[in-house]
Parts: sequence; C-alpha cells; structure tokens
Amino acid sequence: MQIHKLLLLLITLHSAFIKANQLPVLNPIRRLLCHIRGGDYVHPGDEHVIDLVINQILQFEPNLKGKPVLDVGCGFGGTVNYLAKQGFCDIQGLDLDQAAINYAQSAYPKFNFLAGNALQADQFFKNQSFGLITLFSVIYAIEDKRTLLSALGNLACPGALLAIMDYTRFDSLDDAGLKDANNKSMYAIVPNELRLMLDETGWDLLVEQDLTDYFNQSYAMILNNLAIQEIELNQMFTPEVVQRVREIYTAIKNNIEFGKLGGMVLYARKRSST
Repeated sequence: MQIHKLLLLLITLHSAFIKANQLPVLNPIRRLLCHIRGGDYVHPGDEHVIDLVINQILQFEPNLKGKPVLDVGCGFGGTVNYLAKQGFCDIQGLDLDQAAINYAQSAYPKFNFLAGNALQADQFFKNQSFGLITLFSVIYAIEDKRTLLSALGNLACPGALLAIMDYTRFDSLDDAGLKDANNKSMYAIVPNELRLMLDETGWDLLVEQDLTDYFNQSYAMILNNLAIQEIELNQMFTPEVVQRVREIYTAIKNNIEFGKLGGMVLYARKRSST
C-alpha cells in the first residue's frame, strides 16, 4: 500500500513538473496569418506598411538608423528583422506573448526580445534609451492607452520619434464587438482622444496618414488567399482555425466597409523637458 501511494505521488509530481516546464504554445491563428503573408508579420500590410513608416520617419530624422529602436508588440520578430535589413542597427522587441517571444528569439537570435506588458515597458528598459519606438497593430489591444504612452515617453530620448499604425474608430462608445486573433476585445484608436493623450504624456503630434483603404485591401487579400489555400491550410492547421480566421477578418473587413473601423499611422516626437 505504501509503495502504491509513493508511486502515485511520484507520477503526480512528474506530471506537475512536465506541465510547469512546457513551453507556451504558439497561437495558431497568428501563425496562419504569417503563413498567408509569407513572413513573420501579424499586422496589415506587412513589409509594405513598414516601408511606408520608414520613408516617413527618415524625412523627420535622416540619421535615425543609427539610434536605438524599440518595437512594441513585436510578435514573432518579423518587423524587427525587417528594420535591421533596412539599415537600423540597434533594435529590441517587446511583446506580452511569451510563446511569440520564444519563437522570435529562436528565429532571429542576433536581436534581443523580451516578454512583458507594454504598460510597464519603462520597468524593462532604461529611461531615455530609444530614438524610435514603433507599434504596428498593437495599441488596439490595449485599453489604457494613456498609461502606455506615458511609459513609452519615459523610454524615449528627447526628440525621439513614435510611430503608431493601427485601427481607428470614430465613436468612442461603439467598439463593434470585435475580437482579435487572441479572442480579446479590440480597442481601436479614437483619433481625437489619442491626440489629447499624446499631448498630455509629452508627445507632439507630427503627421497622420489615413490607411483605411490600405487596411481594406489587406484583408481582402487575406480572405482571398485563405480561400485559394484552404485545403493546404486545413492540413497545416485545422479546419476550425481556418474558419476562425475567416470569421475574424470577414467581420473586420465588413466593419471597415460599413465605416465603423478605419486605419491610420501617426507620428509624434517626444517633447524636450524644459
């Protein structure tokens, strides 16, 4: 009897050890999107929108490639790697998803990736340590945008640039009930509210660019490729994952076409303290 109890205890402890040391699982919906886009990107427009942002920020600051960069919500690391290919030389990534960070660190080992909450970003890095901070389709997932902008402001050097590319909505009370690939609510940017928050947290707005048509075209491409590759994707992932992606991005595309959602990229500069 004692031996039996001991065996049961050892089995229980072994199971608990295995469970505690299992690596977090990659989100299959996000990986499917990367497969469709042909790279480790989960934001609309992938490399094309990164190029758009690079072209604009270099107009503001031609020497920016030599300054430290933080990509907030870096996901699987594709944006960090692409920025490096374009000549940016000191780039780090931050994301809440530990599985995504594990993947990014393995796929792109020459960069530093950190798992953490962007609302506490200033606890992970030294203050005034970045000349550029980017967020590609990230801020929609964060309800407390003021705290985020304040934390990022602490990390930014005086005169540093901030680039935010994301969904927009024009009615702060209408969130369209949308869920993202993590099945979490989407808190799209309300432009007037974000402008005020930027000012209150020490950022000077520079330029805004409307990307609504670009977003709509991007999701049309995703849904079209999903249909073309459906048999292959069902085998690589599961029919349930494929259907979930179709539901998510059909709903987003419909809300864009109905005028409830849009897309934009805005640029701001960190105000020098006086």
